[in-house]
Amino acid sequence: MTTSDFPLLLEQGGNRVVSNAYQVAQSPLIQMATRRTVQDLRDVTVLKAGEMSELQKVTERGEIKSVSHGEAAEGYQIETYAGIFALSRKLLLNDDFGVFGQSASRLGTAAAQAEANALVGLLTQSSGAGPLMSDGKRLFHADHGNLAASGGALSISTLSAGRAAMRTQKGLDGKSPVGVTPAFLVVGPAQETAAEQILAQLNANTVAEQNPFAGRLSLICEPRISGNAWYLFGERATAPVLEMAYLASAPGPQISSRDGWDVLGREFRVVLDLGVGATDW
Repeated sequence: MTTSDFPLLLEQGGNRVVSNAYQVAQSPLIQMATRRTVQDLRDVTVLKAGEMSELQKVTERGEIKSVSHGEAAEGYQIETYAGIFALSRKLLLNDDFGVFGQSASRLGTAAAQAEANALVGLLTQSSGAGPLMSDGKRLFHADHGNLAASGGALSISTLSAGRAAMRTQKGLDGKSPVGVTPAFLVVGPAQETAAEQILAQLNANTVAEQNPFAGRLSLICEPRISGNAWYLFGERATAPVLEMAYLASAPGPQISSRDGWDVLGREFRVVLDLGVGATDW
């Protein structure tokens, strides 16, 4: 980049002021995602051990039958995101406001944007059906018991149906209920007000007027989710769905800079090794 790329910031004379830079919103979905570190850039495989099979009555002869448990695995890839921002020596010397001295922090913000886009893109891909799972079906699928037969607007009745679907989720054996407790209601901006109204604490005079979801769900509004889609999630400690992985040797964005040698100036670089995936439905 040279002085000709930023004529307004570097023009001479006049009453000029510089406003605060836009801060890209970090995705609030991150608080629901499990974080892990990996040692290299090979694909991540998340193994899941199922529940034990049902105990059987001991016969009169005292015979004890064997029990076992199932297993499954989900996986995702580690991707590398990077960008470079080069400034000429003349541009740096003419930087009256010190705007370009903050280039490193702005690259950090760009890395946060890459994280957010990767995580939200995972959730909303395939028209909101999510990524393919190990069984060849999308994350949200009727066969997984986590997708309504027909979409319904946010209401007490539709939230009740969603909660019932989570409560009746089965384990790997397809028989034992795991009883997931809903913890987060995720919406886009179009549904934020409706969600706040549904989750509001009411001073009810009758049983019918009571709000069963008041204080039971944490609302997350993700500005990158468009339309009227809404999601229910459990706690990541007991019902993990989304996962983010970083390199153990370089967790988070790695920002570096150097002076030019062949060209007078300075270069800034950011590199982010990140993997996002869905590990369970």
